[in-house]
Amino acid sequence: RKRTRRDIDGYKQPTIWVTHKGPRRPGDVKMRHEIEFTADDSEPVMELFDQFGYRMTIRYEKRRDRWKLGGCWIELDQIPYLGRFIEIEGPDEPTVMAVRRQLGLGDTPLLTDSYIKMLGAYLEEHDIACRDIRLADG
Repeated sequence: RKRTRRDIDGYKQPTIWVTHKGPRRPGDVKMRHEIEFTADDSEPVMELFDQFGYRMTIRYEKRRDRWKLGGCWIELDQIPYLGRFIEIEGPDEPTVMAVRRQLGLGDTPLLTDSYIKMLGAYLEEHDIACRDIRLADG
């Protein structure tokens, strides 16, 4: 999977993140090898992806708040149509699971599907043709 992401901070120039995510590794939590770098402009990146034969399937906005805890990033994400999710990113499964317990989420079911997969299923199920999904203001 290839992805570009634009982080917008009201105080500086947007950052374009380009990410390649490898296949999911075995285990209870979703872990996979990622290669990530930044670019100044998304247009050449998208043109390069186009030249490699990749096509945009879904574009969506995501609101994210981040905190650091126990060597992990705790991310509260808001996804259009789907709602809010807590994502814990860490160096390995034991560290992620320890932070998960520390947050009181030990009994909360783990989701292993990507936002793209869940959003695509929602759009299909609700017969929504638009593939450029935006958050409502507010």
